[in-house]
Amino acid sequence: TLQTAQVTLEPGDRLLFSNTGPLVVQDPDGEELGESDFYRAVLQRAEMETEEMLADLEEVFEEFADEEPYPNDITIVSVRRDA
Repeated sequence: TLQTAQVTLEPGDRLLFSNTGPLVVQDPDGEELGESDFYRAVLQRAEMETEEMLADLEEVFEEFADEEPYPNDITIVSVRRDA
């Protein structure tokens, strides 16, 4: 179902949209990153500038996967209101 929503962003607020790709990144033992660890990583970087945050998240995925290929593509869109 497609729905329309109106969201008001205050200065400093950020919306983050993601597919399920980050959640299913696997470590060498086949364990998935999962929602909790992904959300934790996002929250720890919430105050960063967008480019820095996205680059840092990419490092999180790479370190967790330890050279394992990602099972799905990873798509993250960040929208932040600065002023």
